[in-house]
Amino acid sequence: MDKHSEAIADYDRAIELDPDYAGAYNNRGLVKFELGEPNEAIEDFNRAIKLNPDFAGAYYNRGLAKADLDKHSEAIADYDRAIELKPDYAGAYYKRGNAKADSDKYSEAITDYDRAIELKPDFARAYNNRGDVHRILKRHSEAMADFDRAIELNPNYVKAYYNRGQAYASLKEKEKARQDFLKAWKLVEQSGKDYLLNLTGGELSELDNGWGSVEAIWERNKDLSAAEAQALVDKAVAEVRANRS
Repeated sequence: MDKHSEAIADYDRAIELDPDYAGAYNNRGLVKFELGEPNEAIEDFNRAIKLNPDFAGAYYNRGLAKADLDKHSEAIADYDRAIELKPDYAGAYYKRGNAKADSDKYSEAITDYDRAIELKPDFARAYNNRGDVHRILKRHSEAMADFDRAIELNPNYVKAYYNRGQAYASLKEKEKARQDFLKAWKLVEQSGKDYLLNLTGGELSELDNGWGSVEAIWERNKDLSAAEAQALVDKAVAEVRANRS
């Protein structure tokens, strides 16, 4: 029995002993969410909230599961309730910002990232994601400052290097973009984990093939324009995703 199955069994037993144990439902829901079962997780979060309507963590976790199902408006409503119950909930502001960004509500997303950073000044992911929204809005100086800060806080932050590389490419700073893209790949290669494309462990070899080809192209074509360079990176990313088993 793996650790997830053991955890679910333990929470099943806790609920059997105390059917009104909201925390057990919430925690079992989290395990199910980690197993890639968002609908089943939502059922447990619903039960936790029914038993304890002021359970900020359960609203937050249900928001995570709904966002995973691309139900962004419902996720935002859950994050709203979590923040109402716990006004200093930095994670809820951050996740609400993500949901708003995914809904193209960029100004509102930035406001949420601002608040998350105010509450948690070392929140590298909030800096990165705020930077990405600034990049989308072509606010390049703001984007670059956020990516720089995210990397300062976490020097091994793959997504921040990748996003900063995109920003450099937009500014036609080809060599800086190249260095950031290669740094992102080297970190993935060294860690054996994928923070860039959210692939599973079994898909890492596909990522290796995609990014390896990008590095080779860079070495052979140092005179590429920024647009051509970015197109090659995007193509490699698309190929990795398209070739998932």
